[in-house]
Amino acid sequence: GRRTSVEFLRTMRRTLPPVEFGREFLGWGEGDDAISIDAWRALADPGSKPNPRPASLAVDVAPRQRSAAVLVAAYRPDGRVHVEILEHARGVAWLGEFLGGLQRERFVGVKVRHVGGRAPVMAIVPDLVAAGVQLEAMGDTEFAAACGGFEQLVTSGGVRHLGESRLTAAFGAVAQVDIGDGGWVMSRKGSAGDISPAVAAVVAVRDLATRSEERRVGKEC
Repeated sequence: GRRTSVEFLRTMRRTLPPVEFGREFLGWGEGDDAISIDAWRALADPGSKPNPRPASLAVDVAPRQRSAAVLVAAYRPDGRVHVEILEHARGVAWLGEFLGGLQRERFVGVKVRHVGGRAPVMAIVPDLVAAGVQLEAMGDTEFAAACGGFEQLVTSGGVRHLGESRLTAAFGAVAQVDIGDGGWVMSRKGSAGDISPAVAAVVAVRDLATRSEERRVGKEC
């Protein structure tokens, strides 16, 4: 109300993305990001193309079923992980047909992973199952490992993405909750926007790494 007017702040809040507004006017620092947005942006590769298999699918739903996101993770020929939004749209009515089509046509035999527990997606799991979608929930412990593993992958440069603004915005909106022994998980409470693409990305990448390790161990045995 002195040097900066309330109306100016309102205008900036409407104009700037949440994370940028937080940095400019609320004192947010780089350390507040669950995933370093600068590091994430540096990993953009608009020409990134993954191998067709193995691939992992994941879905996440925003609170009150306002929107949903479906992502895929797969390895590139250079060994890095490619992660990409397949669809991110309002509501959830489209999910059954869309996911069923993916499993019938492009990703035969690939289950769709999702966060379990009290996650918003759990409310529509029965409808998706009834539509013939093959699903598999991810428990709290594995999700925590997924969040930490994804952070390490970004830090090491082991992931690439197409530079999609929706995915970058989702990571920028994520609020993190610290858990025991230095771990953390993404939290919808306190997040500054729709984080469903970010959650689905983390779940898909974790599933890809887990299944690839299981295949490697199986071959060694």
